[in-house]
Amino acid sequence: MAVKAIEMVRKIRDKHYEETKNLSAEEQIKFIKICQNTPQLCWGDEWPPSPLGGEG
Repeated sequence: MAVKAIEMVRKIRDKHYEETKNLSAEEQIKFIKICQNTPQLCWGDEWPPSPLGGEG
């Protein structure tokens, strides 16, 4: 399970890098703030439901 989690984190990291690599520092900060406040916009369906219940 840990290996799959690492792969998911890397996939998300790479996706975010591609989306932000041409942005200014100010635009990158805005992107990060949006991700912190509304993670579903930044991570979408990347994370499977938690086997422990809850939202994952």
